[in-house]
Amino acid sequence: VSRKDTRDSMWFLTDHHWKPAGAITAASELREQLLAMGLTAPHPIPALDIKKQYPEFIGSIGRRLTRTGFTRADQFVIPWTSQSTEKRCTDKPIETKTCTLSAFEEKIGKSKDKYANRYATFHGGDNGIDDVRGNGVGTYIIVKDSFGDSAVPYFALGAKRVIAIDER
Repeated sequence: VSRKDTRDSMWFLTDHHWKPAGAITAASELREQLLAMGLTAPHPIPALDIKKQYPEFIGSIGRRLTRTGFTRADQFVIPWTSQSTEKRCTDKPIETKTCTLSAFEEKIGKSKDKYANRYATFHGGDNGIDDVRGNGVGTYIIVKDSFGDSAVPYFALGAKRVIAIDER
């Protein structure tokens, strides 16, 4: 994700996080690493046939420098799939039987405030535990930081269950 020839497509200009393209790359690479080690891995990410379009935003770097430090705001478009059955529980006991939250917090994504933390559209941001349920294969535990907020939904598309822990 940091190669010079792909950097601009992977990282937001005004935020220190990667764009969805970087998250997709990370989720795919994690899957490939599991396979290379001879372990069970989720199914590959299915065709991303939906584009969730949200208002442009000024990310964390831009909020510190103000808009004058940048020539333009970042576009926030999330590629997704119509095949997703993904549901999540946030900060609930692991024994919880049914999860009902979607992968995206639409209210955050649709905020008209250019300085809103649009990155928190992914799973609502930094939660202690996100328990994601899908219809793929395998159960995975991922210890993550904020970069995992965007990568986990893509990784989980092919998994039966992903428990993402943010211990910060």
